Amino acid sequence: MPYLKKKKKPNRESEDLKRKERQKVYSTKKWKLMRLAYIDQHPTCEICAQKGIITPAVDVHHRVSFTDFEGLKRLEMAYNPANLMALCKECHTNIHLHEKRKR
Repeated sequence: MPYLKKKKKPNRESEDLKRKERQKVYSTKKWKLMRLAYIDQHPTCEICAQKGIITPAVDVHHRVSFTDFEGLKRLEMAYNPANLMALCKECHTNIHLHEKRKR
């Protein structure tokens, strides 16, 4: 008899570990200064701008999560301005909701 496979739930421990790793970066003075400088240089949401809409940016998002890497590569990805994008709250939320649905 056919049955539906249950969706795998994200491993709670790995999610907690990723959250701690992110906080190690986000709590540094280097990140806080970099974030402010990036918002200063990119004051509008980059996704809204592609649609011809001007919306103030309030968040800085990593295009590729630095938690997907280890060691020095992790730090390189965390502090690489080419890996960042300025977003409004709505677009930032939508990106993360989309990522959750993919999992």
